[in-house]
Amino acid sequence: MTGTFRFRWWYLLLLLPLLLYFAADWYVGQRIEGSIARANAGDNSLSIRDYRYGFFPIGFTATGIRFDQDRNTIAARGSLSSVSVRGVNLLSLLTGKPITVREIRLRGMDAALTRQAAPATAADSSSFALHVSALYLDSIFLDLTEAPTGRKLNVHHLGGTLEPLTLPLRPAAIERLRVEADTVAYLAPQDSTQLTATTIFYATEYAAVQVGDVSFRQGSRTDLWARDLRFVGVAEAQLQQNVITLDSISVAQLGGGAQVQSRSQRDKPAQASSAPPPALQLGTLSLPDVDLALRGPFGTAALDGALIVNGLSYRDSLHLESLKLDGKRLSFDNQKNLTIAASETVLEQGRLTVPLQAATVGPTRLAVPKLTVETGTETLTVAGLDYDSAERALRGSDLRISGDRITGTVASLNVSDIDRSALLVGKPVRAGSAEVRAADLTVHNRDGGSYRITAPELTLTGLSNADGLRIDRAQLTNGTLHRRGQTGKEDIVARGVYLDQYGIATPFEPTRLGPSKLQVDRVTILSEETPIDYVFDRIAYSSRLGVLTLDSMQRRNRLTAAETFRDQLRKSWLDFHFDGLRASGIAHDALLRGETIAVDSLTAADFRVLVVEDLSQDPPPRQKYMPIEALRRIGPRIQLRAARLSSTDIAYGVVDTVLDAKTIHFSAGTVQLGNLDTELSTTDSVQITFDATFERATPLHAEFALARDSSGRNYAIRGEFGQYDLSGINPLFEVAADAYIESGVIEGMQYRGQLKNEVLTGELTMLYHDLDVTLVGGGSWFKNLLSEFVLKKDNLRGEDFRQGKMYHEHSREKSFFNAYWKGLVSGMRSSALADIALQKELD
Repeated sequence: MTGTFRFRWWYLLLLLPLLLYFAADWYVGQRIEGSIARANAGDNSLSIRDYRYGFFPIGFTATGIRFDQDRNTIAARGSLSSVSVRGVNLLSLLTGKPITVREIRLRGMDAALTRQAAPATAADSSSFALHVSALYLDSIFLDLTEAPTGRKLNVHHLGGTLEPLTLPLRPAAIERLRVEADTVAYLAPQDSTQLTATTIFYATEYAAVQVGDVSFRQGSRTDLWARDLRFVGVAEAQLQQNVITLDSISVAQLGGGAQVQSRSQRDKPAQASSAPPPALQLGTLSLPDVDLALRGPFGTAALDGALIVNGLSYRDSLHLESLKLDGKRLSFDNQKNLTIAASETVLEQGRLTVPLQAATVGPTRLAVPKLTVETGTETLTVAGLDYDSAERALRGSDLRISGDRITGTVASLNVSDIDRSALLVGKPVRAGSAEVRAADLTVHNRDGGSYRITAPELTLTGLSNADGLRIDRAQLTNGTLHRRGQTGKEDIVARGVYLDQYGIATPFEPTRLGPSKLQVDRVTILSEETPIDYVFDRIAYSSRLGVLTLDSMQRRNRLTAAETFRDQLRKSWLDFHFDGLRASGIAHDALLRGETIAVDSLTAADFRVLVVEDLSQDPPPRQKYMPIEALRRIGPRIQLRAARLSSTDIAYGVVDTVLDAKTIHFSAGTVQLGNLDTELSTTDSVQITFDATFERATPLHAEFALARDSSGRNYAIRGEFGQYDLSGINPLFEVAADAYIESGVIEGMQYRGQLKNEVLTGELTMLYHDLDVTLVGGGSWFKNLLSEFVLKKDNLRGEDFRQGKMYHEHSREKSFFNAYWKGLVSGMRSSALADIALQKELD
């Protein structure tokens, strides 16, 4: 019995999956074709050479894609060799965002994307949420442009893997990333910024980024480059906490030049940001080969060397655990006459935090084998400079200075006990001491002169830079000073200088100096105009005691009086010598102010003076100053309460046609001075008393009252003279009075007079007997004939006694002593005249 088949209507349900498949296939195909058609609307275009899709699993593959799209916010043009989308989650398609996809593969993309400005109310219809478990890229070429700003990003030959990809993009969600690119270039036209990186590689399994070459340009003044960059130990987990963590960054070579913004540019308000910048944690930054120059308002700084930084971190402040700099060459130029260059520099810095915190700064060691500092006119070189914060010391060796104002060398400089903490926080810096060894410096004056100073040992203690440089104490041992005048000839030499000075500060003002102690073995002052030296031996001064002592002071003539007059170099010849000079009660503060030279007392154990004048010479007129007048020319007011010069020996001589001097001597003398003051006064005078033995035989007493009037040239005299054989002064008397004394004895002489307005007048009482005088000179035969009648042979007390009158018209070209002597001679001559003779009859 043959069975029969019975059709049941519900058998049609078995065909439903097949119908649904064909329906879905038709529907998807229509949607794809519709999408392609919409993508070709207007001026837009999209073409696909071939595409396939499937449902088990849901996927899509297309090849030969070309597109040219211009939408509200973005424009895209280019081609894509192939795209493959696999594992699309159907539920995500039906329920909405985000669309979940297992895998997307893009290969052979060459596209240009431009982000355009959109109307404020426009919405980007193309924006959507997407989650892709794995994105694979191969041979991607992208040109990304931001139309409003003109910024561009070019990526050439990009390849790699990203797991997963989420849109909107969330970098912290990335679990595995592998990126390779031949070139990435960024351009920002607003500030002419160009950044290019080549041969880029990154893989999360290696936790490292490698970049072959990087170049950065900004305008025409910033051009930086780097080679072989490695970023190792990228910690992705930290990115979720907005922290970038790296084990190390190394750059094989870094070079170029950069323009640094000014403070005003850096302080411009930044655009508001929704999120703070990420923090940075870096284990090691290694720059083994740096050749970099920085330019900015500060000038130019350049480094050629290597840099290693360990334990670097940044959030609110910059912190590092250690830093080492090996600088083959370092330089700085502030473009304002300051240039600094250093070679083979080694800097080792411990813990450091910026902004600086003195308490957290670690040890610092600096070694500079060669340092050069140029200031436009001066150059300083240091052969070795070392600093160690642990030792709180700075050492420099073989310092050399050359320039227009200062030249010289310093063997070594050691600065100890440096307060680094004050320097770090911007407070005045102190140093315990600075020791200078073997300094030899020459300071050149603008007038052509110079000072050469040598200091075998100079110690400065208590240094600080509060309100300028301050030095508590300076000690100089066995220094020397050589000064040269405008002509280049040496005019001052000081040897064996020992100085102990307190309270030195800049800007330098003498009134700010503290107590002083000074010792000088010898000072020699050499005259350029005349062959004369002034020699001072064993000078010692103490400001605390107010005492100055001087073993000896002498005027040393390089030529004798005969040689001087023979060559007609000068009309007068002077030689003097002081021994055992002591000044006490010196007002140190007034001396520093430059107002007054005030001394309580001045003494000298031995004082010798020799003055010789050549009356036959007639040099050009030149005023000779009186004592008060000369002292006033020094400048500051001079006050001396009392002075005593003992063992005085004064000789005065004149010559005429014969170079043998005719002299008179004042020996075993004492000079006393009281109330010396150069300030103007119409009532007070300076008192000088002179007691000596005249011509080693006769006591002499003389008093001088030097007027302190406006001229400073007037003075009064008085004195007395004991018994003396007048023939003893013949050599001088013959020159001064054209007379030769054959015989005569002075029993005594007293005188009183004054010089006023260059005329010396007064009275002279001279008692003498047996005077016999022979007149010499022109017309002497007639004068000798008259002398028998007009010269008195005796002038003793009685009715024939004659009171002498002093009268002498003084020339400003003559000396103080010349006026005094000529006045006495005139009084002596008038005492010897007979009644019938007038004062000038024998002139």
